[in-house]
Amino acid sequence: MADPDIQVGVVGVGSLGQWHARVYSELPGVRLVGVFDADPARAREIADRYHTRVFDSPDALAEAVEA
Repeated sequence: MADPDIQVGVVGVGSLGQWHARVYSELPGVRLVGVFDADPARAREIADRYHTRVFDSPDALAEAVEA
């Protein structure tokens, strides 16, 4: 039986965080659950790019992920 994917999220998808989101979206064994950013438009842009969801707060994202 294969190990389940590690559920991850990214808080802050600015100049560095966007790359974290990209890498997590491509890593085997990892599922990018979502992103949060203080700029909702930026969060939506990155979420759309990596086919994930936008969370309304860092706390909500933290509750949905393992890392």
